[in-house]
Amino acid sequence: MDTLELKVPEEDLDEHLKKIRAISAMDKEGPHRKSKGDRSDKGQRSVTAGKKELNAIESRNKKWPKDQDQRPGAGNKGSKYTINKTHYSPTDPDARISVKPGKARKLNYLSQLSVDMAHHVITDIRAYHADGKDNQQLPDIVQHLKRRLWKRCLLWENCVADTGYSSGENYAFQEGTP
Repeated sequence: MDTLELKVPEEDLDEHLKKIRAISAMDKEGPHRKSKGDRSDKGQRSVTAGKKELNAIESRNKKWPKDQDQRPGAGNKGSKYTINKTHYSPTDPDARISVKPGKARKLNYLSQLSVDMAHHVITDIRAYHADGKDNQQLPDIVQHLKRRLWKRCLLWENCVADTGYSSGENYAFQEGTP
């Protein structure tokens, strides 16, 4: 998280910052800890938040130290609200900022593991961007795993998952999948 950098708009950065102002004093000076090499492409360095979202983030950053005093790291001088729409990692542009209840925000990936429960064998493992939720990944997991099993002349019978995968879209997807 030390090497996170503020994303830049598609227009000139100085002009954009004059329009919306910097999100925090630390962002005005440049990166807190500059990385040796920036591995990201132009699309990953561009702000994806609209003006309304940027205004909401700016007001949230003003309130952050007062309202979030019990969160890990909230007492730090440079503490601010960081999200994937405004920040990126130049050293690992595919990593995404994620947070779990009671924990500080950090760069992560989301890992999905599929297992044949009858034989206790791992049938598939995939990594996704951590800015998604488990239930958003289920259709991709199912389609990928079905193709993989089909190539080995194996049939898919049941899908067992915890409540993190539960959504109306996933129920409809499972009902429509042969």
